Amino acid sequence: MQIKQVLTAREKELIAIAASIAGKCASCLLYHFSAAREAGAGLDEIREAIAIGEAIQAEPVNQLRQLSQQLLGDAAEAPIRLERNATAKSC
Repeated sequence: MQIKQVLTAREKELIAIAASIAGKCASCLLYHFSAAREAGAGLDEIREAIAIGEAIQAEPVNQLRQLSQQLLGDAAEAPIRLERNATAKSC
């Protein structure tokens, strides 16, 4: 199955920049930064793509921070019993 190409090269490279940041891949970022510039992306567009990648990368940490704060808040009020997955190994 062939996908209809609707994104411009510039748009694809901006997406790739965000993915490079989210994936913590420096060599990917170097490649896609150059490719985005060659495709006509401006520095403000690249800055926005980087910010999007950073936000995507940070979201799991933010969710864990919120959960830990909820658990700590609940622990102050009443003990919490967390069910552990019987097949899960300790981390």
